[in-house]
Amino acid sequence: MFGYIVCNNEELKIKEYKQYRGYYCGLCKTLQHKYGRIGQMALNYDLTFLLLLLEGLYEYGTYEKKQRCIVHPFVSHSCIYTPQMEYVADMTIALAFLKGKDNTQDNKWVSGIAITELFKKNYFYVKKKYPHKLANMEHVLNDLYMLEKQKCSDLDALSKLSGNLLQEVFLYKQDEWSTTLLELADYLGRFIYLIDAYDDIENDYKKNVFNPFASYLQRENFDDWVKEILETLMAVVARNFECLPILKNAEILRNIIYNGVWFAYNRKRKRITGDSNE
Repeated sequence: MFGYIVCNNEELKIKEYKQYRGYYCGLCKTLQHKYGRIGQMALNYDLTFLLLLLEGLYEYGTYEKKQRCIVHPFVSHSCIYTPQMEYVADMTIALAFLKGKDNTQDNKWVSGIAITELFKKNYFYVKKKYPHKLANMEHVLNDLYMLEKQKCSDLDALSKLSGNLLQEVFLYKQDEWSTTLLELADYLGRFIYLIDAYDDIENDYKKNVFNPFASYLQRENFDDWVKEILETLMAVVARNFECLPILKNAEILRNIIYNGVWFAYNRKRKRITGDSNE
């Protein structure tokens, strides 16, 4: 679920990289303030993307503060804070808990139980704030679990549920941009589900663990076929992004949408082909 919506740092300008890190560090500090050290363990770049997206769309304003942390105890660094940050921090906790629950259902008992126990108290705090949203997220994950348990090979049906989950996370408020934002989240969620499955296919196949690509693995030009699917999904994400009136953070967001999200696919292709130019 996590680790795919990242920047290509090498392609960012120095100013853009500092800004990106500022949002990331601000989210880290917000998680610490609201949920303690445990909250910081849920920090990830995927939700930093949501933070950049919401601030770029609504531009409520930010403030910057120089702070130290346990990772950088001797040198202060910039932390950027926005009014949407508490919401994003809450969704970070929610997704961390639900990931643990998903791991438990996927027979990853040790990691799943550890994560759910770690975030359970904070999760129920978030659920009291957003009962309808989190109930919907739980319902979607349960539907996904049932399809996976049935060893469903319908990529569209499976990935659509991941899209529904991300729609709940991305829907910050109902307004004129909701429809575009929801379609962006839908197809990004589908992409995340399928790139995660593609990344794990060999290990899952060896361990006889369900993977939606298992029945397609012997398909001719399998890797290229997967890339075509992923490119189609990200084309819809990009189209919706370009329809949003975003100027602030726009180049960082484009870096992620057009470049960074392909790290996992390219890394795997290098592993398969041994070609460093992949």
